[in-house]
Amino acid sequence: MAIVVDLVSAWAADQEHVVREWLRKDVEWTLVGDATATTGGYVPPPISTERGEILTVLSHGRVAACDGYLQQGGERVDFCHVIRFAGATKTAQIREIRTYLQPAVRSE
Repeated sequence: MAIVVDLVSAWAADQEHVVREWLRKDVEWTLVGDATATTGGYVPPPISTERGEILTVLSHGRVAACDGYLQQGGERVDFCHVIRFAGATKTAQIREIRTYLQPAVRSE
């Protein structure tokens, strides 16, 4: 689970070079719900992050999921990553990520 926390923390900080160390060269990274989004490669965080929090990390074998939120000023975006590793070892690289993003709705 520490791998997922490190990966998502680097993603939230837009440290692409750190994230890419965990990705296979043929990784498929999909931004779900955005038909124009490029799959493969790297999906940057939706906002420049001032603060954020990882709420949950789940892992089982080759699959992991992580959710939380990012904040910049008054803007908040909730996220969830579903991650599939190439193998079940701790050194296995990531072969697929599906990212879900949802801007938070403010109630006034």
